[in-house]
Amino acid sequence: MAQTSETFVKGRMNKSVDERLVPPGEYVDALNVRLGSTETTEIGAVENSKGNSRLSTLEYAGQPLTTNARTIGYFEDGINETIYWFVHDENNPNSASTGVVDMIVSFNTTTNVLVYHVISTQVLNFNFQYLITGVSKIENLLFFTDDLNPPRFINVTRSYAEPFGNLDTVLEEEDISVIVKPPGFEDFDATAGEVSPLGTPHVELINLPGEENYMETRFLSFAYRYRYEDGQYSATSLFSNPAFEPDEFLISIQNFWNQGMQNHYNGCKVTFSTGSKRVKEIQLLYKEATSNVIYIIKRYNKEDLFLGSNSFYTVTFSNSEIYTTLGSDELLRLYDNVPRVAKAQTIQGNRLIFGNYVDGYDIRLNSKDGPLISVDYNVQPITTPIAGTELGNSSNPSLSTGNYTLTGVATTQPNGKLTWDLSAVTGIIEAETVFFFSFQLERFDQVSTAVFPSFTIEMKFVAPVQYINIAAMLESQEFKNIIGGSTLQGFTDISGIVQPLYPCNKSSEGGTLSDKFYLAGKEEIESTYGQRFLIGGGVDAGLCDDSITLLNSPLFPLPCNATPIYSGISTTYTGNINFYIQNQNIVQDDNASSINSTFCFNSPSLGATIWTSFGNVPQEVYTVTNLITGQSTFVAGLAYEPASSYPCANILVLNEDIGLFSGGIEYELSIGGNLSENECLPDGFKYEHTTGSSSFSLTAPAISFAQTGILGFNTSAIGYYSFKQFGCRASFKKDSSSLSLHSNRDYEVGVVYMDEYGRASTVLTSVNNNVYFPPNTSVYKNEIKVTLDNFPPYWARKYKFVVKPSQGEYNTIFSYIFYKQDGTGKDSVPTGLALTTANDPSLVWFKLDGQNSSIVNVGDELLVKQDAQGPVLTEAKSVVLAVQAFSGGGIQSSDSSDTPGDNSLAGLYMLLKPDGWTANVQDEKNYYYGQYTRKKKKQFDPDLCIVNYPLYDAAAGGINYTIPAGTIVTIKITVWRGGTKCYARLNYNKTFVASDNYEDFRAFAIGDNLSSQITQSDSGCFTEGGSNLPNGLTLTFNPNYTNSPAYPNTFCNMQTENTTVRTGIWKDDAGVLRFLCTSDLQDCSEIFSGDTGKFPSHMDLEIEVTRNAGKFVFETAPAEVDPNLFYDASNLLDIEGGFHMAKQNFNPNTNTYSLADLSINQTATQPLVTVLDAYNCYTFANGVESYRIYDSPSGKAFRLGERTLAVSNQDFKEADRFAGMTYSGVYSSSANVNNLNEFNLGLVNFKDCEVEFGPIQILHARQTDILTLQEDRITYVLSKKNLISDAVGGGAIVSTPEILGNQIARIEEYGISFNPESFVAWGSDMFFTDGKRGAVINLRGTSSSNDQLQVISKMGMNSWFRDTFTAQLTTQKLGGYDPYMQEYVLGTNLNTVKQVEDIVPCDQTISQIAQTTVLNYEVELGQYIGTVTIPYHVSSGNVDISVTWNGNTVSVAGATIPGSLTFNKTLTSPTKCTVSITPNVASTYNIKVECIQQVKISVVGVVLNSNNYVGETIHLNYNWNNGPGAVGQVTTSPFESLSFNPIVLQASQPAGYQIITGTRGVGVFPYDGVNITMRAQEILPDTFDFDPLLHRFRILSSNTFYNPTSASDIASLVTASSLVTPIGEAPTGTYSATETAMSIPIGNQYLYLIWDLRQITPQQVCHCPTTDTLIDVCCNCVQVCKPTFMGPKCSSFAQACTTDVDSPGHFVGANFFGNAGIPSVGDVVCEKCDPNIPITAGFYIVSSVTPSPANVPKNWVQLDALGTVIAAGTC
Repeated sequence: MAQTSETFVKGRMNKSVDERLVPPGEYVDALNVRLGSTETTEIGAVENSKGNSRLSTLEYAGQPLTTNARTIGYFEDGINETIYWFVHDENNPNSASTGVVDMIVSFNTTTNVLVYHVISTQVLNFNFQYLITGVSKIENLLFFTDDLNPPRFINVTRSYAEPFGNLDTVLEEEDISVIVKPPGFEDFDATAGEVSPLGTPHVELINLPGEENYMETRFLSFAYRYRYEDGQYSATSLFSNPAFEPDEFLISIQNFWNQGMQNHYNGCKVTFSTGSKRVKEIQLLYKEATSNVIYIIKRYNKEDLFLGSNSFYTVTFSNSEIYTTLGSDELLRLYDNVPRVAKAQTIQGNRLIFGNYVDGYDIRLNSKDGPLISVDYNVQPITTPIAGTELGNSSNPSLSTGNYTLTGVATTQPNGKLTWDLSAVTGIIEAETVFFFSFQLERFDQVSTAVFPSFTIEMKFVAPVQYINIAAMLESQEFKNIIGGSTLQGFTDISGIVQPLYPCNKSSEGGTLSDKFYLAGKEEIESTYGQRFLIGGGVDAGLCDDSITLLNSPLFPLPCNATPIYSGISTTYTGNINFYIQNQNIVQDDNASSINSTFCFNSPSLGATIWTSFGNVPQEVYTVTNLITGQSTFVAGLAYEPASSYPCANILVLNEDIGLFSGGIEYELSIGGNLSENECLPDGFKYEHTTGSSSFSLTAPAISFAQTGILGFNTSAIGYYSFKQFGCRASFKKDSSSLSLHSNRDYEVGVVYMDEYGRASTVLTSVNNNVYFPPNTSVYKNEIKVTLDNFPPYWARKYKFVVKPSQGEYNTIFSYIFYKQDGTGKDSVPTGLALTTANDPSLVWFKLDGQNSSIVNVGDELLVKQDAQGPVLTEAKSVVLAVQAFSGGGIQSSDSSDTPGDNSLAGLYMLLKPDGWTANVQDEKNYYYGQYTRKKKKQFDPDLCIVNYPLYDAAAGGINYTIPAGTIVTIKITVWRGGTKCYARLNYNKTFVASDNYEDFRAFAIGDNLSSQITQSDSGCFTEGGSNLPNGLTLTFNPNYTNSPAYPNTFCNMQTENTTVRTGIWKDDAGVLRFLCTSDLQDCSEIFSGDTGKFPSHMDLEIEVTRNAGKFVFETAPAEVDPNLFYDASNLLDIEGGFHMAKQNFNPNTNTYSLADLSINQTATQPLVTVLDAYNCYTFANGVESYRIYDSPSGKAFRLGERTLAVSNQDFKEADRFAGMTYSGVYSSSANVNNLNEFNLGLVNFKDCEVEFGPIQILHARQTDILTLQEDRITYVLSKKNLISDAVGGGAIVSTPEILGNQIARIEEYGISFNPESFVAWGSDMFFTDGKRGAVINLRGTSSSNDQLQVISKMGMNSWFRDTFTAQLTTQKLGGYDPYMQEYVLGTNLNTVKQVEDIVPCDQTISQIAQTTVLNYEVELGQYIGTVTIPYHVSSGNVDISVTWNGNTVSVAGATIPGSLTFNKTLTSPTKCTVSITPNVASTYNIKVECIQQVKISVVGVVLNSNNYVGETIHLNYNWNNGPGAVGQVTTSPFESLSFNPIVLQASQPAGYQIITGTRGVGVFPYDGVNITMRAQEILPDTFDFDPLLHRFRILSSNTFYNPTSASDIASLVTASSLVTPIGEAPTGTYSATETAMSIPIGNQYLYLIWDLRQITPQQVCHCPTTDTLIDVCCNCVQVCKPTFMGPKCSSFAQACTTDVDSPGHFVGANFFGNAGIPSVGDVVCEKCDPNIPITAGFYIVSSVTPSPANVPKNWVQLDALGTVIAAGTC
């Protein structure tokens, strides 16, 4: 036999040619052999291929995994010589609960160590069909995705909990998910006492001690975020409403700012949740409104602070100290849009990038296959009075004598005790009710009887909890604490203890009323005397027991703070310790011999040896502290210049009693001191309240104060205080917050749903989502109430409402002064300014002061918010006709010198023409009593003294005139004397504008603080003098002079030269006010002064009060707003058990929630009702609505919310972005930043590739691009490397807007088909298969510009791969690379890859020819109801066919001939059926699922009403649902209004008639057997009051058309219809009734829904024979009262039909007025034939006999509250 040989020098297989034509060196087939380059030679050899060696065995529960276990993904970590792989074993007998074992394991080839990273029986949820082809690793974080589960990662250095009891009881999806939960979304264990986390920080405004004022002029909103264990930061929580509450409304005359528009509080307590166990740190954040900068207040490390998980933590915020800032892009990061699932993944530029991903959700009920949800809610305006109710009057509060026992001697003080009667506050005191108290006091010297300037202190009490009545509140410790006192007074809560006064006065650090009293008293005393030291205060005690000792001590006053100056260690010497001061250094010397005892003596009482030769005056106070025991003592020391003759000079000698002399004791010498044992703690106000009483009393403390004297002798005094009744006020209001929505605006409301990680829908809206607040609501707190009917989507865990305003920013203008244009304008002092000479009083000039002058232009349209009569409650507008500057009198002037008040003031004015508002005040009377003069010619003439200038209306009998806000008051005082040396002059001329309404001139002087303005240093005063009085004269003012025997005589007769001009207000015994002015400026002559002649002194006084002014407030036209933007408007709201939960209030003291006012949680039958936290202004209840600090154009502002959202032009739904890419933030270990979870849609962090190239299967990152392998094309996406690591905002590394660049496609038409598992890269080589084109491809290169493509399957294997891939198109093709042999290794199997199942529309025919494979597909049927027919035709072979819908299957086995299947689709959902065809042999067939024939129905809405309701409005609507069913099957339609939204009731009947036609089961059109709910809603501003006892719902299914123009048709319709009962009310104002399982046969075209709003009242009607005359009918008719028998009262006719007239509980003694034998509709049923005694409303069986006749249907009636039969029928 011949021998042949072949050398395979080419070393390759060739299956593309006939074996007879195989070129030399190639071969056709080989098995387990390697030719060419082998494992031992380079070329030409043939040897067996070596097999694999097992390096590890994977085990679970101590047993190896089964042979079914498969690796479904891997990752090679070449740097660490480690391979990671993902294992799925789906039939493991050791996993008894699930049968599944999934693993993530690694093996280190250097150490041969196998590591089980994650073992799971539930959570990992691996699947053989979903291979993990997207795996990336960055440092210790291994990321992976499989297109089935969410994108995940593990930290390969962390241990993950293993299954317990074969279940993942500890491991959760959160542990491995890329996305992290923001605050508010954490899971919590209610069984362990945990409660829902806070989606927004809880902020409680407080006033902190000290002078902190950072919050005073800022709108600060707070949020927080979490830092997780791998350094990821969550998105932030929602931001709180501004931590701001304004003061009382007050216009500053100096700058015309609204001084009330500043923060009443200087601090706040912020409470936040601590997060789950995965949260390691919480960052507290804040931002200023309208700013994009987010500040980090502080980082709170849970471990450092010992904070538990799922709990709460509270911090106090007061100032601007910040840690750092976040980038402005964080404000755009509403949530992390991490894909729900993703197919492809890579990491480039330290960013995580996903491709072919799914985001969003369908808005469906119960499940992803459930019915679509129509969002259905309505909104209503809620207006709540917010103005404080004044509690005071002429007799409340009442004043009485205060009794004191401070020094062991009883003392009294007139008006030292005040009693408030709060009995006007009735009922329950709800939490957040605000009480405001203002107290005016003045100090009284009981020795000299002097009265000193008064001061006012305020107290604001916000009820922290609910009190059952005002007495309970007054008895509460919370109320007592706000007043404050000492421990001796029984105070234990630190918040209520008054701060010490001595040696460190800490009154400014206290927040109680008593602290405010001591602070104000200190300031008054020091302003009167100069520096004084407050020692103590109280009523019965509190002046400090050792005050006398303190005063007599040479150490008085003790210093407040100590400064260390020397430290040392004591010696064992038992004598004194001496400190020598040498060149400003202190040296210790214990050698007592250096001290000359002749000149030194010891003072035991002071504990120090004092140098006494120079007056015994210590120059400093020192503190010596034993550093071992902490004991300190004060000592006195000397600081004289060195003197050699006195050995004690410059020596501080300390006694032994400070405990330093046992030797070796460390001590410290300090100058000054602050020892708590020396603090003097005062008492507070004496608070008295009788249990059960609605009154309380306060006795003002007396204050002990002292001054230092000479040689250690100090003096002290006690000041007593009286309350001033007219200066004391009290008010309360129901809400502590004046946040509101601006009136005269429309607001649109949307809803946003969020999944468990905070991923949100776009803004979803309903039809009735607009609300309007009319102008008259400017005096109220405005809020939006939402009533929501639809149930939430199946995936939603939280939701929130958002609000869009119709208008934006505006400016507020205040004006107090106006003049009508009367044509009298004059330019008395020529200025060249314009004059108003035209007489047109309809035109009014308003003065513009401060910044008001810069915001008004001619032509501007202003909205009038407040005029002379108060708030303007209509939309009154006025156009600015002119803006002009005038000199004094330029608008109005008068020739009469006795009425100078008529002259207009100089300034800038705007011209308006009132229309719909008024510039007239109710009382235009002005007061001017001319000039009062005095002159002193000689020594014994009376002093210059005016004591009776009227501050009252002389014509009205001496009644003090009022000072309305805006009143112009001009005070002119002139005091002068002639001569040269005698010369003196003081001219005071100043105009005031009253800032508020005052009851008299004295109240005005106090309220507007004239005391600080009527002085010689004020700008309105000029003074000078000759050599005798070189500094001129001084001027003072005191508004509190009261009548006594000393006044006014002692006020005037000083008779001694004095430079002071004293002014004030004197109140006589009758309460009448007069202005006082006196000067002790004497006459002056040459005898004494050297001048020639005599010079008398003079005084002039005149006061002008112009009251024809008012407080006017205008707003500029608001700016336009972006119509697309909504703002966050509510707290994060919960979804529990498939229902919306309403707003709840959080209590940080108990960490509990309570349902907010007006809120109702949603149930199966109850819609959600909640009030939104949406606000854009603060209301002052006077028409002013403010949103800027001070209402200044330059003041900081706030807006409706801190973040914006938009409505999408497309419906929100699940999006399969198969050709899309999205990227994360940056990872940087060096910067300690891990933003790989941050997928910020606000930065447009996505790119859409060409969809025609098919789904993205592989992303492979390279230097300058990302190789993007799509199903049908090889493409590249360029990357912006220079933009990846930009830094903004405090060094935080963040993403930038453009990361992914252009997409470039190769011209070759190759892709990767369905097999990303075939892809492998090694260096610059990339290998993969394209099954659809039968190719194996090698791509070689480093970028799109140099990649070379080679189809390696064409190298002799083209036909083989083509045929193989065609036969196995949808099976797995596993690729790998052997670096040892430098070979691409490819393997195939019969495991199918997961394909996207196409959804076939109904009526589409599917044909198959000679097929043997199973065909499964879904058919979309829509929401239609009806019969589904499935015809099929089998041409050859035989097939099994099954069709499944809603769990029910129809089928045929072995079909060989044409036929059909049918099933009845009885529900609107599911909308798809599944078709499965299994050929038993090669078969040819076609099949079609036909569409359901649509059945139309017309819904007819009919409204009937009585004439007394004409013009009233009501909202009427209906909906349907298909009742209880399986998950995903219950369909609830939205409510349809039939254009009755609302309906205006007409006189003609029917008042409403609307027809809509549509397909049964679609939208609002019901079908047979569903439940139909009819509803009447009273939505503001509706005026109709629905009464379920009078008004009814009716329903009828019919094929008859009832003509609305035919009265008889309408009557027949009502007769044929049946009542829908019972009618219930939930929530308030919404009335509904449901007809269950309503029969709507296919043959009935019409469904009539009747809202019968007629008021049926009983009328006596007589039936007369036709022969009777009209007189008989009208005059002789008597209605007959008949007896009837009635069964027991029932709640429905169905229940009544189970009873009879003789059943237990039947009614006895019933009568009725009617013509029939038994009561019928319209008859009145009553007792004793008296219609005023009607039978109780309900359902009854009625009969003319008892018992009812047998075998005859029983009759039933329904009675209303008047006993009228409103419905009747037979059983």
